[in-house]
Amino acid sequence: MASHQWDSIDKVHIDCTEYYCAFLDILGYKEKAALFFAGSYNLPGRINRAMEGVSLTDHIARPLMDITRLSVDVFSDSIIITNPADKFGCATLMIYIMSFISQLSLEGLHIRGGLSMGRHYSQASVINSRILISEALQRAYILESQKALYPRVLIDPIVIETLSKQELSRVALDGDDYMLHYAHGLINREGLNLDDMYREMIEILETMNRLNDPKSEAKLQWLLDYYVWTIHTIPDVDTSRFEIFKGKSTRTFRLLQD
Repeated sequence: MASHQWDSIDKVHIDCTEYYCAFLDILGYKEKAALFFAGSYNLPGRINRAMEGVSLTDHIARPLMDITRLSVDVFSDSIIITNPADKFGCATLMIYIMSFISQLSLEGLHIRGGLSMGRHYSQASVINSRILISEALQRAYILESQKALYPRVLIDPIVIETLSKQELSRVALDGDDYMLHYAHGLINREGLNLDDMYREMIEILETMNRLNDPKSEAKLQWLLDYYVWTIHTIPDVDTSRFEIFKGKSTRTFRLLQD
């Protein structure tokens, strides 16, 4: 039985700060890892190259984002990204995730995830270790593991309530679910790179046709449907050639703010 003196550690006050947290999952990680260990796919190299691509983007978006307190941890198929819940904390996190997902997509790596907020404790410990205890991470993980299903990043309604008008412009609805509208990280808002997007979507379609897994096919079809919808929101461009990518399911994507 523990002594009173032993349990006195529980009386130590520990400050926990409000944080935003995204928990992301790399889809198809098992197959990519197998290729890596077979020596035919540089998985860490591709993830690092995506991170370097985000760093280049940061130079362009520097007036809009401050990543000095943003933390990114990658382990196995999981990516945890956190940022303090201050005035520009969520905007920075959203821009970073949009860019990171876009860069990973160019590497053939697609992401599913959740974004939430809550009390957060992270502290360096002994032997080069770190202790992380986070309500924000718990909530984000539940969104990713139980609701996201497709290559989308769902946003907790408690986060939506904190967002500015500018931040809300980066949110879309998929049915009744709030999600990060990340497609414009790849698709130019004026439609200036639609030829590149057409080639990218052809590659996704060809990947789908090689699969023998209905669940994986459904995830990639959702992604194509999302890209097609995003392209249709661009004014004054001919989108007819993208109709070949539409699936049979009826999607109800819409912008949270027009």
